[in-house]
Parts: sequence; structure tokens; C-alpha cells
Amino acid sequence: MERTPRQVQLEKFSLFQLEPDLLGFSLTCSKGAYMRSLAADIGLALGCGAHLETLRRTEFGDFSVREALPLQALTNSPDEATALLLSPARALPQYRTVGLASDDIVKLRRGQQEPLRDLPSAMNDNEILSLLDAEGELVAVVENNQGQWRLVRVL
Repeated sequence: MERTPRQVQLEKFSLFQLEPDLLGFSLTCSKGAYMRSLAADIGLALGCGAHLETLRRTEFGDFSVREALPLQALTNSPDEATALLLSPARALPQYRTVGLASDDIVKLRRGQQEPLRDLPSAMNDNEILSLLDAEGELVAVVENNQGQWRLVRVL
């Protein structure tokens, strides 16, 4: 299957030998990087072919596996684990937030788009906003596209 080339950024890259016929690598990269293709390219450069045996993502944006809860903690003590989970609003700190009136929240949840007309102007095209209720809970996520806000997700 032919893959379309795409521009990606590889920042930190470490290649290490695990066994005589097994290499490992660790890297920090931009979105769009395809690890299976990278492994195949490394094998091609070494003249022996290669594929991934395992793949593990250790970070995504501001989230790291070092801060993750083990699944067993969630199943053994759900009440304690729930207290440690991030709210959706806290999980999206990179987005500008806008508070919504309760009647606008009701309209959005009914699929009505008119509250989007009253949102502030976008700072840039493709900007994403988190829309919050009076308690600071995430109600919806919207994205600006060519000067228009559109719903991405309503909670």
C-alpha cells in the first residue's frame, strides 16, 4: 500500500540495540508522524528491513504516562480514582474559554446554533474555544473556520 509523504518534525530521537536482531527507538515528534513507516525506513537504511514489534505513546500534548492512573486503580477504588481524574475543562487548558448563559447552553444542547453568533471574534483561523457553564464545567468545544464558529462537540 502506497503512503502519501507528509512533512513531520522529529525532535529528540534515540536509537538503541536491545538484542542482536532487535532495535528500539524513542522520539519526540510532531503530529502526523507514522511510526510504522519510520521503522520501515530505518530498516531500509540498514539494508535489512524492519517493522514494529510494539508501540507505546508516552506523551500527548500536556499529558504524560508518568501522570496516568493505572487501570487497576480505577477498578479497585473507583471513588478514590474518580477524585483524581481531570475534568474535561481542566484537560483542555490550551484553549481560550468563554462562559455561556444557561439559556444558551440549553439551545446548544438542542442543536440550535444561534448562541455561536454571540461568541467573541476568533484570534486566528482554526482557533478552538472551550465553552463553560457558570460552574466552570465544559459544555461544548467550538472551532473557528473562515470567521464562523462551528460546534465540534457538545457535552
